[in-house]
Amino acid sequence: MKRLVTLLAAFWILASVSASQAQIYFGKNKVQYTKFDWQILTTDHFQIYFYPEERWLAEVAAHSAEESYQDLRVKFRHHIFSKVPIIVYSAANYFSQTNVTTSLLPEAVAGFTEFYKGRVVLPFTGSYADFTRVLKHELVHVFTFSKLDYALRTHHRIDGVPPPLWFTEGLAEHWSRKWGSEADLILRQMVLENRLI
Repeated sequence: MKRLVTLLAAFWILASVSASQAQIYFGKNKVQYTKFDWQILTTDHFQIYFYPEERWLAEVAAHSAEESYQDLRVKFRHHIFSKVPIIVYSAANYFSQTNVTTSLLPEAVAGFTEFYKGRVVLPFTGSYADFTRVLKHELVHVFTFSKLDYALRTHHRIDGVPPPLWFTEGLAEHWSRKWGSEADLILRQMVLENRLI
């Protein structure tokens, strides 16, 4: 009898925990409204996935990615030997439907790099300058993780601990845009508020 009560109590606890966890995700399904007819534009270092109506965007991405590759190859002193997949969307509402990640993407996300397969995913928001900057930012992530992976394997150290976010995002921001008055303002404010380190 005591065993039955214990089993029932354990079942009740597990059932209530899983039910409470399910409430977090209720109504947050990722809906895909559009079926895309994906095509691939291949360059020397990239495979750009696009849908036919947006070939112009794939060509912009191809040019920008190859230009960024040459710059980052020199800065990192590193080559990426496999073609990097880049998935482009012509608008944020299409981007939010991506199945590259199961996460719901907040509006503030301008692009992301999926680290397991090294895929870069980004939307076009109407600004070519922003699109090319975000693409370069994401390619810095690709180079960073490729170089770290190479270094860890070379030295037989594979511990799976990712580098801190301040390092990866800081490097990506630094190498994806030119230093200007906005960067000066941010740095000045951090120094004045004693938040630099």
